[in-house]
Amino acid sequence: MMTRFLLCLVLCLATPLLATDQIAEDLKKFEGKWDVVDFEFAGKKVDSQTGAPDKATVKNGVIDFSLKGQVIPHFSGLQITIRDVEGKRLLNLTRKGNETLPCLYEFNEQGLKIAMPLVSMAKKNEDRLARPDSFVTKDKPVVVMNLKRQDMK
Repeated sequence: MMTRFLLCLVLCLATPLLATDQIAEDLKKFEGKWDVVDFEFAGKKVDSQTGAPDKATVKNGVIDFSLKGQVIPHFSGLQITIRDVEGKRLLNLTRKGNETLPCLYEFNEQGLKIAMPLVSMAKKNEDRLARPDSFVTKDKPVVVMNLKRQDMK
């Protein structure tokens, strides 16, 4: 009986450590330079000719998106915070400490996938953006970016 109790105690204490280790590992994976290879919103593919970002750079937990070599002002200096909730990888991109873009992310064989809510130009400051519940964009106000790490040469 005591052995069973100790085993449960050890497992309960170790679980948050495993999650913390995974978060730290994922934060390290974000670091570096990325090419945006695919950009989709509301079920439609978009390319850099229409203003979609074509590159992203992550340094010290801050991401900057750029287009044709120019940093996109509203998508620069975004602080990355991540957490895992019931197997979903949640990503918050925070600008100037107060505006947060609630996203999903996943690392896969191709690189990094990010789903973010489509921000309406008519959005009022008091409106909260809803975090996407998946990487599906069809008939949803969701943007999905697929990024591939640039070669480290």
